[in-house]
Amino acid sequence: RLTEQEGGPPAPREPRWKRALGAAKRNGVGYFISYGVVSNVNFTVLLGLSWALFVRTRGVSPVLKDPGTPALLNIWLCALSPSRMDPKFLLYYSAMYLSLGSLMRPMRLAVAAGLVPRVRRFFDRTQERLRCPRPLTWAIALLGTFVFSMVMFPAMVVLCCLVSGVPVLTS
Repeated sequence: RLTEQEGGPPAPREPRWKRALGAAKRNGVGYFISYGVVSNVNFTVLLGLSWALFVRTRGVSPVLKDPGTPALLNIWLCALSPSRMDPKFLLYYSAMYLSLGSLMRPMRLAVAAGLVPRVRRFFDRTQERLRCPRPLTWAIALLGTFVFSMVMFPAMVVLCCLVSGVPVLTS
């Protein structure tokens, strides 16, 4: 049987998921961090869209307004304690994530792969400036990803509600 180079039929191409898994293995922690950032942006955008849709369709916000707590803090506390949210909202978010979120997965993988060189540069610069071991730069990146997500969470909720013309919190 002839190979592709010898004029034979092309070799069967590996499925996308196998190629993505191979890229993740080759790029290691850099891919893990970049996928975490991309995935968390996806999470916060879908959450913000779900929040605005919930307020528009149900007439109430997923979290009751606590008069003694600033609005952003009230939203942020939901990230730490999802039990503060209306269970019906979690159904809205689940539906959004399972539909649109699933369709976005290949794009998340591709964007994360594209960010790997930048994440590696972050590791290099952090290690050089702090004169620390590489694993510490990974820990700093994980912490940064968490902080970024905690800021994005209320920001996306407020932005999506603002664009949709609905209140963020209702009484």
